[in-house]
Amino acid sequence: MKPFLLWGVALALVSLPDLCVAQTGNAYRVVGNSIRVTRASEWNSWIFQNDLVSSLNVPVSEADVVRVETDGLRPVLFHREINVAPTSGDFLYPDVVRSAGDPTFGGASVKSNTRRASNVIDDDLSTYWEPDTPTSFASRLGDPGDFHIDGIRNWELEIDLGRLVFADSVTIIFPAGQFEDEYLGQPVKSLALFASMGERFPFPLGNNLRFSLVGQRASGFTPGTGAGGKGDGLVATPGTEGRYLQMNFPLEPLDRADWDLDGLADITGGFIQYVRVKIIASDLWRHAYLGAGEEGLIAFEALPTAQRGALVYQRRTAGDLLVELQGDGELNAEQRYESLPEEKRGPILYYVKEVPRISEVKVWARGNNYAYQPERRAGASFEHGGLGAPQLATDGVYDTEWAANTWSPVYVKGTAWYDLGATFWVDNISVVNKRINQSHLGAFLGPDIRVSDGTLLKPLNMETLEDFTQLEDGLRWDNIISEEHVDNHTPVVRVFQEDFPMRKIRFLQLRDIDITGQRSGRYGSLATLAEIQLYGEGYPTSISAYSPPISLT
Repeated sequence: MKPFLLWGVALALVSLPDLCVAQTGNAYRVVGNSIRVTRASEWNSWIFQNDLVSSLNVPVSEADVVRVETDGLRPVLFHREINVAPTSGDFLYPDVVRSAGDPTFGGASVKSNTRRASNVIDDDLSTYWEPDTPTSFASRLGDPGDFHIDGIRNWELEIDLGRLVFADSVTIIFPAGQFEDEYLGQPVKSLALFASMGERFPFPLGNNLRFSLVGQRASGFTPGTGAGGKGDGLVATPGTEGRYLQMNFPLEPLDRADWDLDGLADITGGFIQYVRVKIIASDLWRHAYLGAGEEGLIAFEALPTAQRGALVYQRRTAGDLLVELQGDGELNAEQRYESLPEEKRGPILYYVKEVPRISEVKVWARGNNYAYQPERRAGASFEHGGLGAPQLATDGVYDTEWAANTWSPVYVKGTAWYDLGATFWVDNISVVNKRINQSHLGAFLGPDIRVSDGTLLKPLNMETLEDFTQLEDGLRWDNIISEEHVDNHTPVVRVFQEDFPMRKIRFLQLRDIDITGQRSGRYGSLATLAEIQLYGEGYPTSISAYSPPISLT
């Protein structure tokens, strides 16, 4: 479904003199009797204006609902089920947990072979990450890198998505070994996948992130057999003709999501910002035995260089037993072997080396979050009473929150309004409350979420954020909270969703309501809303761009 778009362009003419002389401005050119806008640099000077609040506007170049291209403006089409990992480096957020709010970009980081970190999120399967590995078995003595038993602890990747998203699954893609005449690498032997929303560890004031185990798997991969052993979850990657294999890890909520108290989460998927892949086992230089003596050497030399593994040197004992030689402080194993009399030298054993590589890590989000930083498109938020900061529930950070005091009609507090800045086609609202150790543990007593497409019930005159209070009576609102989610006293759910038929939404009104009335309006009785996110697909229902004032004098 791709709902249609209404697209508008408005010119602001200031005066109308003789138009015989060509004139220019940052946003236009006047040539003869025409006004021309044909360059990207000119469109970038146009304005994306909030059509209700006169003080809210941003340059078109900053609005995330339009793209400036060489041939003009183009509206953005929003999709479902998108891989959000490749764009993680585009997002900047305050890391309030680990660096006291320092601005931080998302992206990929690793503990070994850092120059290849970005390869796992570049959306290109031909690139890959692998641990820091010596060029040969012999060179490991001078430069072992991390390709040894103690170095495996550094075989760890972390992807910071740059913002909190609601994701359904994580897919890890590996090369499938030998493909035709090319050796691509192979899946890792065993790994564990962890995820984090950005919650503090230790709770509640720690400066590290709390990660939860999503799954642990062994690939069971054997060279030349394609996918691994039974039950390992390693399958061929669609569209790659067997060149790549993948594991898929379904996600579950990382906090309480059980309304009916049956011990199971009521939804699939979960909020995450960080993904960590920890490789926990490897065969290193002895992935598979090739052979001994001359026969083994021939097979060894036929291997691609990357697959050439250990050479095991043996000494014959007086009883004609074979003992593996080890290096000592003065000589390595090969040198000790060469120093032996010929009759004491046993056959050399040859091994295939493991070549563990990860081609891509994909994080499958529900879609584009329409509520993420609405200020980017001249949207905004406001709380009646000014006790909280509602913009912190749409900033993409779990550890910042809107503190929603329990609402009461008697007091001026506890209502937040959001203007998304544009009207979107939406069929899902996802909510996560930040866990705290007081009040109702951060959860809503009763979430009250109302939505509007902007249909007016009476005229509005809005100039500043304080005028958002006019929205309550000035717009037509619909309650989207389902009956089973009205009372959260006992379940204490902090992660939930509301699904509904596709509808147009631009405005939100949020409250925490105690249906018993016992805590209504009480100070200190609050929900901590970490994030509210909206998902759907299609174009925004209407977009308008405005020129700066055009002088024709």
